[in-house]
Amino acid sequence: MRDSNDAGQGPENRLCMPHPSLRRHLLPILLYSLITAVVTYPLVFQLGTRIPGGGDAPWFLWQLWWFKHALIDLTRTPLSTDLIFYPATEVVINWQTPVNEFFLLPLQLAVGTVPFYNLLILGNFVLSGYFMYLLILKLVKQPLLAFVAGAIFAFNAYHSVRSLGHLSLASTQWLPLALLLLIQAWYKPSIRRGMAAGIGVALAMLASPYYAAYFVFPVIGCFAVYVFLTRRFSLLARPGVGSAALAGLVTTGALILPFYVDYLSSTPELRQAAQVAAKSVFVYVADLLSWILPPRNNPIWQSITAGLYDKFTSGYLVESALFFGFLPPLLALCAFFERRNHPRQLVFWLLLAASTWLLSFGPILKVWGTQLVDWMPYRLFMALPGAYAFRAPARLGITAILAATVAAMYVLKRWKAQKPQWPWRRLIAIWTAVLLANLSTGFPFPTSSTQIPPVYKIITETPGEFAILELPSGELFLENVAWYMYYQTSHQKRLVSGYLGRRPASLINQTHTLPFVNRFFVDDYANYFSGKWDQLIDWPDSVSSSGTKWPGDILNGSQLLSDLNIRYVILHKDLPHAGFVESAALLLDHALGPPIYADADALLFETKKTTLASRNAPAFAYDVPADDRPAGSPPLLHYRLDARRLALSGPAVELATFDLPFMGDWDIRGLLDGEGVPGLRFSADGNSVEPVLVPLFANVYAFSLQGHFAPGQHTLQVQHSAAASPEGDVCIVAFYLHARLKQLDLPQSQDAPSDFVNQNGQRFRLLGAGIISDSGSASEPATYFYTAWQTLGSTTPITAQLCLDQFTHITTPDGAMLAQADHQLGWSGIVDSEGVENSSKFVDFVEVPLNSAAIQPDSVVRIGLWCPETRDYFWVADSTGLDDSGRLVVGSWADLQVPKP
Repeated sequence: MRDSNDAGQGPENRLCMPHPSLRRHLLPILLYSLITAVVTYPLVFQLGTRIPGGGDAPWFLWQLWWFKHALIDLTRTPLSTDLIFYPATEVVINWQTPVNEFFLLPLQLAVGTVPFYNLLILGNFVLSGYFMYLLILKLVKQPLLAFVAGAIFAFNAYHSVRSLGHLSLASTQWLPLALLLLIQAWYKPSIRRGMAAGIGVALAMLASPYYAAYFVFPVIGCFAVYVFLTRRFSLLARPGVGSAALAGLVTTGALILPFYVDYLSSTPELRQAAQVAAKSVFVYVADLLSWILPPRNNPIWQSITAGLYDKFTSGYLVESALFFGFLPPLLALCAFFERRNHPRQLVFWLLLAASTWLLSFGPILKVWGTQLVDWMPYRLFMALPGAYAFRAPARLGITAILAATVAAMYVLKRWKAQKPQWPWRRLIAIWTAVLLANLSTGFPFPTSSTQIPPVYKIITETPGEFAILELPSGELFLENVAWYMYYQTSHQKRLVSGYLGRRPASLINQTHTLPFVNRFFVDDYANYFSGKWDQLIDWPDSVSSSGTKWPGDILNGSQLLSDLNIRYVILHKDLPHAGFVESAALLLDHALGPPIYADADALLFETKKTTLASRNAPAFAYDVPADDRPAGSPPLLHYRLDARRLALSGPAVELATFDLPFMGDWDIRGLLDGEGVPGLRFSADGNSVEPVLVPLFANVYAFSLQGHFAPGQHTLQVQHSAAASPEGDVCIVAFYLHARLKQLDLPQSQDAPSDFVNQNGQRFRLLGAGIISDSGSASEPATYFYTAWQTLGSTTPITAQLCLDQFTHITTPDGAMLAQADHQLGWSGIVDSEGVENSSKFVDFVEVPLNSAAIQPDSVVRIGLWCPETRDYFWVADSTGLDDSGRLVVGSWADLQVPKP
């Protein structure tokens, strides 16, 4: 049934538009394409190398890639992954924009992920303008006004800013298309048109779940009110309305159900995460000024608007970009006062514009960042079931912009009819140009490089499955994490970090519990926002300048990460947060050694199993006081050297003197600071050496020197290179130097090895033994007895073999007990020259309880092996050297002493 106001009107005012000419379609598409190319310049020339904006943009790149990778390459469901939040194995992934992730997948396969993303962004601008053009052409029948409306809707601040990071919300073209198809089905109802309208609504809902709540829901609600006010007596009399509506509902349901069932069946943990996130609804709201101020980075207005936006956006500028011109909202306001002089359907558009505009302010009304009203209509929406899933009321603004633009075009149409003598084409052309200039969010359009940093070449070329830890990460650095996920599309290794729109607490908390890793995930928002980024690293409370008084998770950091299969740590030189980078670099160097790669953007640290790494202590039991060594850890593997400040001028200067307890391959390393560090020459005990110097930041260098050292005192000297020596003294600060044992040279205490065997034929060979005084690595001197072993005739790894106890007795020459140190053997592996752990050899250390008065040089050390679980003893195959109790006499206290430094 036709509106009474429409009856008798001419062809220009009929709702059923004549078939448009091809020119009527091609010309606006070409013009919108041209405007898009200008507005987004230079993106059209960088389709494969850059993307608009940043923020969530690289995360959307990862989303597009992951759904393609899972569906096509892995032929599996994309709704879970093990690539992020390692070591979690089933991280739930939600669809973000199914229309782009699934329905347009063939285009991604054809052109690649980055070009595909850029084509989507550019296409969103063109199609948003074109579909809005078609909608207005349907309603007001004037191509010129339709073109202006398309420009307003396509290039308003909301859409432009969303294109810099939110692919889903930037897909606004489906909104006017859905309304156009709904209008066609309303005025000429049929099953075919109902199905077309259902497809349009589904496309809007599949662009973003937010458009289901913030577009479809308000449209349905306002249409219901409109029908009740204006059509309630004639609705049932219209033939075909019911069948068209049913066809539309079935079509929409069939298209969205496979994707929305993912949202509707969320786990309790995800629902809880959404409810927690919903508490920020008071932040993501529209400020009244955001409707009337041009964009912050507009090239014409930014000198005025930038300072104003800073005062009320609170860091969430993206949620405060709602400007769609000065004149369009005024025209829409005029439509409200002139509504009796316009077609009846204008009531619907005014209802939609007014309601969504009010709702965009959220539960409170803010003006210039100040709360003026504490109750707004959005609180009614918050009371609806499931409303907690939507926490950004400002996103209702795009629906208000669309509806207000339609109302504005009705007013312009009427004014044109009233003033036909005015040069409307020229006026509208000038207005459109000025409008587009005012809407610009920046020129040139902000873009970010998608080039994979060189550091990832090493990771990509490293075979095997492993994880990488990228820093800075965590809740304070989500924008960084989004880029790490994009880089993962190249190397495809698992990430300790991760980013999702809704992150369950368990995923966030696991980084706070992983040993050593947790030191880089301090979620201290106060220090973050105050610029104290170095405080975001959990450094030990107190670290002595000498002695091994560092917490065990730092001393054994490389081993811990290696046990977790975290192969690499990448520290990105995030200049805005330099304090975090510098603090993290110092801690990583201390725990893992110098980076194996460094450039202007990143440092790459590699984790390895440490030589003689203790297996007596559990891998994660490191919550011990800073001054204590972890229980069961082998001694003398980390040897702290004094830090010094040097003024170099000419002859060699002593950098450090240090004592090493026994012979082996040692790694001397630390941090040096000074302008002259790269020009230094190093010598150890008078012999020239070539250390590894890797720049960390500013004038700070990671220092590493590897060599074979005998027990005793050693001297490390430095002097200027003649060619590189600057004039005057150069101050060199050694932040710390410390020695780590890489390979132990075992002194043989037996003329021939002794083999221990049990009744089951298990055989262990004693390779050597000795006594070491640990006077430099603990607050109290300690003495350790070590034994070196080899398993014979077994391919089973040491760690999987039967747990053994070694009883260690210190006796008088005639066998009277002086002290004993019975204990479970600690599996401390020996590595070969290539740094690979030998699976059959291991060393055991045990602290000997000393009584200096009782133990004499002729005291004897006796040992034996047994299994306490089965009470199965091992005996020595060659009885030579056994005492009457079956213990092996290893040697006298004096003979077993490793020469002291």
